[in-house]
Amino acid sequence: MNFSLKKMNEVIARLIDEYGYNSVSANDLLRYVGSLLNR
Repeated sequence: MNFSLKKMNEVIARLIDEYGYNSVSANDLLRYVGSLLNR
């Protein structure tokens, strides 16, 4: 759990820093992609 949370935070930070997302949008995007992968 701790490892995956750290990885998610790294991805969110990268989306914010490199792609101009805000924190809410980055979290929403990861939640959406996760839901697609869990189908």
